[in-house]
Amino acid sequence: MTYEKWSPAPPVSNALKKPEGKKVEVKYYFDSKGNWIAFQNGKYLFNNHGRWIGWFISDDIAVDTDGKYLATVYLGDRLLVNLLKKKVKYPGYPGHPGYVSLPPSPGYKGLSEYVPNTEDVEFKFL
Repeated sequence: MTYEKWSPAPPVSNALKKPEGKKVEVKYYFDSKGNWIAFQNGKYLFNNHGRWIGWFISDDIAVDTDGKYLATVYLGDRLLVNLLKKKVKYPGYPGHPGYVSLPPSPGYKGLSEYVPNTEDVEFKFL
């Protein structure tokens, strides 16, 4: 009887998977206190546990998985709720992004400057 050498399958990371010839960049987002709360891959937005929480309908506005306003990007990497913008036109469902693995933690970012009429995003499932 002969045995083949067993080796585990290589891990697959959908979050960091890239189409042929394209570079995939993961963008990190923080709350106003500097804590890592989310990351973006393509148009999709995931919390810091790898769960899909929404997508970007523009460069700076994110909606949740139901298409409702979630947050706005301020200061380049701060994901904050704009208290004056609670509704957006339904953008249409983009399709499920699949399951992802977490990118490396970016660590603590530090406090941000005050942004008027905003508050930190509170994810209902964290």
